[in-house]
Amino acid sequence: MLSDVILQLPRNEFANLEKVQVQRIEKEGENPRKIVVNVETILKGNDRSKDLELKDGDRIFIPARRILF
Repeated sequence: MLSDVILQLPRNEFANLEKVQVQRIEKEGENPRKIVVNVETILKGNDRSKDLELKDGDRIFIPARRILF
């Protein structure tokens, strides 16, 4: 599950877990499908129903939070 992978990563206070993107190739030769998951909500509320089951070949991108000074 996506949240299990996120929990195994070192903590990073600048990671934006509200907009984690998974890129998944459904069929060879096609562009990857982008799936955005709010992992922050899953981890805080223990609501695993919105968690994403990962598949072979999935790529996970965690964007940085915007910090304004």
